[in-house]
Amino acid sequence: MHFSVTRDFDADAAAVAAVLLDPAFQGALTLPDLALPEIVETSAQKLVLRYAYVGSIDPIVKKLLGGRKLTWLQTIALDPATGNGTLSIDAEASPGRLTANATITIVAATTPQRTTLTIEGDLRVHVPLVGGSAEKKLVPGVVARLNVEADAIAQQLKTG
Repeated sequence: MHFSVTRDFDADAAAVAAVLLDPAFQGALTLPDLALPEIVETSAQKLVLRYAYVGSIDPIVKKLLGGRKLTWLQTIALDPATGNGTLSIDAEASPGRLTANATITIVAATTPQRTTLTIEGDLRVHVPLVGGSAEKKLVPGVVARLNVEADAIAQQLKTG
């Protein structure tokens, strides 16, 4: 199922990219229904985080997990110079069953100190019969968390 979030920031593109890739920022970011992430890998152009879902879980999802925790790896790969990158999510319990792949685009506006961030992609639950309904339940949460992250980015850019 497709998702998209676009936000404007009063900052230059390099500053927006730096916050997205900042392990200290991401590691302290409180998102709805998620434990704080574990930093798995970090570099100048890549950040890998491990998230654990701590909210209430749909009975169908519980059955699919078989008693395991719902955790996933989220990878942000971004070239700060071009503002182009990717966001990917892959569940750890059953790799390949829950995936999301999105493009990240950071574009400086013609107005100085104005930047637009767009994250657009698709979330897929690769489980016959229930995948489509699970996607419809999961995507609003993904979008909500991306919006919370965007609000936090805006705040970080203001306070430095």
